[in-house]
Amino acid sequence: MASDELAALAKLGDAALEATLKKEFSEICTRRHAEELAHEVRLPWKGGEKVIQLPTGLKCKHGGPDKIFRVAHWFAVFVLVYACAWSFTAIHRGTVPDGAVWQLAHVTKLGYPMVPVILYCWFCRYEFNNNHQRMTPGYYFANLKMALMPSLGPGLIIGAILKFLVLKLGGVGDTLGETYSEFLLPVAWLMGCVGWYVYVLAYKWRHKQSIYGHVAPDWGHYERWVIKPDPSKKWQDWVVKGPHWLPADNVPIIPAAELGTFEGIAQADMLRTKGITICCLVAWSLLIIFGLWAPSWINKFDETCGKLHPWMQMLIHTDFINILTNTLTAPILVHRTWRCEPVLRDAPHHKSMKAVWRATKFLRHITTSSLKEPLQEEVSHALLVENDERNYPLIMMVEDEQSERDACFKELIQEIRGTAEKIKPALLQSAV
Repeated sequence: MASDELAALAKLGDAALEATLKKEFSEICTRRHAEELAHEVRLPWKGGEKVIQLPTGLKCKHGGPDKIFRVAHWFAVFVLVYACAWSFTAIHRGTVPDGAVWQLAHVTKLGYPMVPVILYCWFCRYEFNNNHQRMTPGYYFANLKMALMPSLGPGLIIGAILKFLVLKLGGVGDTLGETYSEFLLPVAWLMGCVGWYVYVLAYKWRHKQSIYGHVAPDWGHYERWVIKPDPSKKWQDWVVKGPHWLPADNVPIIPAAELGTFEGIAQADMLRTKGITICCLVAWSLLIIFGLWAPSWINKFDETCGKLHPWMQMLIHTDFINILTNTLTAPILVHRTWRCEPVLRDAPHHKSMKAVWRATKFLRHITTSSLKEPLQEEVSHALLVENDERNYPLIMMVEDEQSERDACFKELIQEIRGTAEKIKPALLQSAV
């Protein structure tokens, strides 16, 4: 059994284990490296696996990831144009349009917090590379997700769930009034972002260190080999051809960098996402409590808004103020989470190019936990960049293949010992 072999290997000393595995490991790496990038979807099917060939359009070599990004980009453009049309129609008519054409607005406005972030990331993909070429798909996906996560929490929890449960079903919206209710989410978002930033600064001032700990300057390189430990398989099957894949290894569409997997992105951005979401929830709750506690102030607020120009009133009632507030915070949010990729030194459209693993000083500066934090030292590793069939950068690998192979071998040794330790109780129980 694979588990028995694993336990036997774990009993060997370090030198003996390395001598036993090294030759075969080297041969496996050579075979894996010669394989083509994965283009098969493997799905569970009737107790086994069903292999489906990816359509040519979704293969990473044919620009499949960019087709997915293009859908997100143009959807964001559509939502923005539709929102502007809805608001301008309301201004023209003097009332919020509610015909069949505008019913979709009640759904698309849930995406208002994300639209400015998506569009600004689209711009950054080109402009925040010193070589003025597109960022590789894995890096761009990781940066896009990092910037979107903090706005997804308040947008979904407050803008959809709590708004429906508290303001509509609970009847609180009728008490507060329509105008005040429309201001709750955008004001809470601004208060939450400012509150979290103040807390981060206070934490650093008191503890003399960043609340985020060590922030990696980049997402790492795209690995030639990836170790996937599985006690039910032989260790030889643990070594698979890299890189990591998104949305999953059995659905290989977007190649992911070493730290740019779903797990890596979540670990990097979870604290910020939770912090901003909690701050926004607290701010939203305080605004509601204040409105219920001081109805006279709400009446004055409604009177003041009622004196505004009609077009400003229509912008408020069509939730356009939500897009405006998120447009203000989008550049800051993107710059605080952005991790740039290597600066290419050779011509940008060579099939194989050397690069230096270093970010621009500006981007390294703005991705640290504080603008006053000193820049990290430059780390240089020569890279090879492989392009897709349209000559755009696809993946970046460390040029020194042997050093990556040695690092992968050390990781395999650690995984063998760690996995054997985890399954040791099960092996002892089965022996009894």
